Amino acid sequence: MNSDKANYQGLIEALRLIAMPYQEQVDALPSFVSPADEIALIFDDSYKTVESVVRTWDVSDDVVQALTNLDRALNEMSDNRELWNLDALKNSVEWSKCRELAQRILIGLHEPLEIPNLAHVKFIK
Repeated sequence: MNSDKANYQGLIEALRLIAMPYQEQVDALPSFVSPADEIALIFDDSYKTVESVVRTWDVSDDVVQALTNLDRALNEMSDNRELWNLDALKNSVEWSKCRELAQRILIGLHEPLEIPNLAHVKFIK
């Protein structure tokens, strides 16, 4: 897979992970990681390639803005330690808004909401 395709696919899988309901998010990750932290880190890694993705793929301005909003929301959440535990991931308004944004982005990219394939992610114990 070329790097442009890999960057796009990495972003899609990160968005799928964020868009999933709580239990599916937790189930998609190894038991030794902190799910909220890992979800944000996976997105952050993929977001670093967004400029390349936008240049290579036909991404609408609305989707670009939604990606920026999702990145901003996660960054703002990082200032509040209470949002980085399982209860917050499951019940907080902030995580719910992130899920909704990720779902809208996937729809805008014409990508299905399905279980993410995280084979490209290296989890370290």
